[in-house]
Amino acid sequence: MNRRLIFFVTLGVLALTIIAYLLTHFSFVSFDAKEGTTLSLHTKQKNGASDKPTAILNQSQKIAFIAHGSYRAVFSRPDFEDKPEDVSIESLSHSFSTPDLNYTEAKLENILTQEKDSIHKIVPLATDKIQYTISREKLYLKGEWYGATLRPSDPSTADILKVICHKIDGSWKMVVSPRITIFKGEFPDVPPPVISSTVNNR
Repeated sequence: MNRRLIFFVTLGVLALTIIAYLLTHFSFVSFDAKEGTTLSLHTKQKNGASDKPTAILNQSQKIAFIAHGSYRAVFSRPDFEDKPEDVSIESLSHSFSTPDLNYTEAKLENILTQEKDSIHKIVPLATDKIQYTISREKLYLKGEWYGATLRPSDPSTADILKVICHKIDGSWKMVVSPRITIFKGEFPDVPPPVISSTVNNR
């Protein structure tokens, strides 16, 4: 009887020790997956993140149990750019929400092909009797922002100009009229990456 009692006590202590170890060295990770987004967690190493994910979470698999440590979280979705994020997971539970993702270059180029005619109708191609042509045009984010370079017919007599348009309620509006350069502080409603890319896209 004493041996049986000792056995069960030992087994109980061992079980409690294992549970305590797991709770202090592992985490329950959850992902509020939306719109077909997938979350891949990669262990971070000295030479970068591992290629093989430790866990993959999505709308059908929203919870994982992983060891504490540093990870690279990569959010992905078809037709959208991957969004990496370095995270440290040390608590009993860690939750992720679906971030805002932007379209890939290929997706944006496809949308631009469909939207060009509507956009070109509102971009002025003549200022002060100088004729311009549109070049280096590009869509940004989810295809609702447009930036382009306007080149004069005679570059020796006129400056290269920049223009930005925004699609609002289904219609394109010019939010930054043609100008030599665009200052972020002057247009706080325009996403800074859109301004930077448009200005530097020569």
